[in-house]
Amino acid sequence: MNAPRAENAADDRQRTWPVSLLIMALVVLALFGRSLQPGQVVFANDAPLGAVAAQAEYPLSAFTGYWQDLNWLGIQQPSAVPGPTQALFMVAGPLVWGAQGAVVFAKLYAPLALLLTGLAGYFLARSLRLGWVGALLVGLAALLNSDSFSHACWGLPSVSLGLAATLVAVGMVQRSSGAAEAWRWVHLVLAGFAVGLAVMESYDVGAILSLYVAAFVMFQALNGEGKPVMRVAKGAGGVALVAAAAVFISTQALSTLVGTQVKGVAGMAQDEATRAQRWREATQWSLPKLETLQMVVPGLFGYRMDTPDGGSYWGGVGRDPAWDGYLANPNPDPSRAPVGALMRHSGAGFYAGVFVVVVGMWALANAWRRKKNPYSVLERRCIWFWGLAALISLLLAYGRHAPFYQIVYQLPFFSTIRNPIKFLHPLQISLIMLFGYGLVGLWRGYLEPARSVRPTFKAQLRSWWNATTPADRRWVSGSIGAVCVAGFAWLVYSSSTATMVAHLGRVGFGDPEMAREMARHSVGQAGIAWLFLAASVALLIAIMAGMWSGRRRRWVGVVAGLILVGDMARANLPWIIYYDYRERYASNPVIDLLREDSWQHRVTGRLMPRGGGALVNDQGQIFASLYNEWLEHLFQYYKVQTVDIVQMPRTPLLEEAYLKTFQPVNAEDYRRLGRLWELTNTRYVLGMTGFLDFLNQQFDAGQGRFRVHTAFNILPKAGVDQVTRLSQLTVAPATNGPFALFEFEGALPRMSLMSRWEVVTNDTACLERLVDPRFNPREIVLVNDAVAEPAATATAGSGGSTAIEHYEPKRIVVKATVTTPSVLLVNDRYHVDWKVYVNGQRRDLLRCNHLMRGVRLEPGEQSVEFRFEPAVTALYVSLAALLVGLVLLSSLIVAAPRESQPPGAAEPARNE
Repeated sequence: MNAPRAENAADDRQRTWPVSLLIMALVVLALFGRSLQPGQVVFANDAPLGAVAAQAEYPLSAFTGYWQDLNWLGIQQPSAVPGPTQALFMVAGPLVWGAQGAVVFAKLYAPLALLLTGLAGYFLARSLRLGWVGALLVGLAALLNSDSFSHACWGLPSVSLGLAATLVAVGMVQRSSGAAEAWRWVHLVLAGFAVGLAVMESYDVGAILSLYVAAFVMFQALNGEGKPVMRVAKGAGGVALVAAAAVFISTQALSTLVGTQVKGVAGMAQDEATRAQRWREATQWSLPKLETLQMVVPGLFGYRMDTPDGGSYWGGVGRDPAWDGYLANPNPDPSRAPVGALMRHSGAGFYAGVFVVVVGMWALANAWRRKKNPYSVLERRCIWFWGLAALISLLLAYGRHAPFYQIVYQLPFFSTIRNPIKFLHPLQISLIMLFGYGLVGLWRGYLEPARSVRPTFKAQLRSWWNATTPADRRWVSGSIGAVCVAGFAWLVYSSSTATMVAHLGRVGFGDPEMAREMARHSVGQAGIAWLFLAASVALLIAIMAGMWSGRRRRWVGVVAGLILVGDMARANLPWIIYYDYRERYASNPVIDLLREDSWQHRVTGRLMPRGGGALVNDQGQIFASLYNEWLEHLFQYYKVQTVDIVQMPRTPLLEEAYLKTFQPVNAEDYRRLGRLWELTNTRYVLGMTGFLDFLNQQFDAGQGRFRVHTAFNILPKAGVDQVTRLSQLTVAPATNGPFALFEFEGALPRMSLMSRWEVVTNDTACLERLVDPRFNPREIVLVNDAVAEPAATATAGSGGSTAIEHYEPKRIVVKATVTTPSVLLVNDRYHVDWKVYVNGQRRDLLRCNHLMRGVRLEPGEQSVEFRFEPAVTALYVSLAALLVGLVLLSSLIVAAPRESQPPGAAEPARNE
């Protein structure tokens, strides 16, 4: 944990950062070594290989906005350009590796994101003037922090990159206070650019983190020199500069975020009634207070839901509030259990590392000591700042389980943030900062000074204890007491298996044997955490007692590193899941049929796009689960278009009204669903063969337009003797198979020329007309724009023929032979950024049938091209900001003078 002298700092950095990079890379390689094996890719829930493969075919498309056309009717996605994810996608993706680019990216995205997080932690520690060993420990703590690590392994390395960018921003702010005035502003601009990158990568998480960076900028200014008014003005100017730089570089991302996540989205209004209505949804992912223990005991409540050997998650994160009252009853009535309400969901861990927390607590404790304080006045205030930030973050992360989040929820736009648990991200950054300050204090107070070493540990400890300060004695007594209390608590917990099994039965784990296995796992995790707690406390006492003085101090970093890496790596192993993509993404006859000219039709396996059952009985539930596997993986990998919604946490207002209109009024009214499939070009429906008559009678009002296209069986894949996961199942055609691909001949074609149309500018009236059984969508189209006046003599029927000549997510070319003035109806989702060109000339894009696209055509041979063309001004602004940032960073590296002392710090106050 050596702290370099100022005059040797530059040489030290040049000499040691490659070693630190190599060590962190080796740690990542040890954890993710399976990525080097053929066929193995890292599991990703939120960015599966199928989705990556779908985007890889058009690697440059994200630069001008991303349109997802495989789910629902198509929808715009936020664009994180020019962020690190896009850079990694280009380097490790299709531009370098071609057809295998998606696989390479899926292998490397998580480990590379974590390595960058570790490097960001290393940079931050160097900003605290830690030597390379101490900085390496901070980098490893950031790399292995379970909050970042678990998100990366869940398919959200972008969150890890957002945390990494924030660590860099804090490091730049830290450096700014010790720089010359001219270079201070350069540091703050670069900090702002880092904040902007965090927003690009992690969206609202980045917005939350930006508040902490802004607070730290103001804090640094208030603790600077000059009159109070000038310090406030300086702080306000610094915050404004950071904010401006952040907006400058993230302009492209912000423009798409506002357009897709706030503007025109249900529940995003800022009036009191809307906020109150959204409270339940917005706070569902809150941290139960008892689960705070997971920050020091990994796996205490389990890991993921599918973790083997008793490691399944059994806590309450993600629990629907409807369960709160039911579970509060000591003897709940099972018949009153909420139906359809989510009990739990875990895709993230919160473990900060026992050694990290212990050292951070040591820093907090020693910031208050009066004699022989290892910190300067400013450093002590910084420690208090980050301690307070950690406390505030924890209280807000409790969400609906405590009163504090209700306060910030009333602030403008806080109601648009989903999941208070996101405040655990700044909490983890605060703990990493405290860990860094703890290492600084340990070096200055006990490792840097020359001290005599006794021949035995007992003699050394006695000599030190007799001469040490009351503060050190209090810390040692308190930490040993904490170890004893934790050990006693573990003994009590390990003897309460029966109580825990009963509790697990109440919260959804009714199998006693499974519950006992989960109880054993939880007790085991607590026991291992206690061992690392004892080892961490013992190491700190040994450091304080002078056992690592002199030549021995070179080994303290090794021992600390082994404790830190050994503890945090083993805690993160359950998050790392690999699978063989060749097995998981193997096609089958049904997929092969659906992928052929997939732009001509859509498919469904659900009764409603947002869920709500399937056409299966109790014996067919296996297919309902298998269909979800297809929906999230195979459909995207093979570009099968489905009307079902895979993920839409923020529902646009147009969809909200549309889906609500076609929701069956009662259990017997499925005609509305048939009309929904008709209007959305849903030609294929998956279910059980026995439901054919039900479809024709209930969904199609007796018109008989459903038929069995292909019947099939579900069976294990070749070479699989025992099925343990859904990906081991496939299907095979069978004349009398229990499952079927139904064809709905009543579905509208993807493209059609409608010679008769009506202008209906009132959305409510339009939806009422669409759902009316008397309305025939094959004869007439409803146009929601007043610019399309209907022809006076138009009659129902086709206005000619169409042929799709080219179809990709952001560009469609149609050849139309028009016999009479018509509206070309395209049953894809309307968006204002879609532009239409007829024979090369720009025409007005029409919104038809509430959600679809259209354009008016005159008789003749027409070439119609639809292009998704969002405004590129924001992109150019972000690219210009990126260029400015690179120039400033280069100038800072080459020309900026080095600080002569730690940023903003005087000599430590030894005797105050």
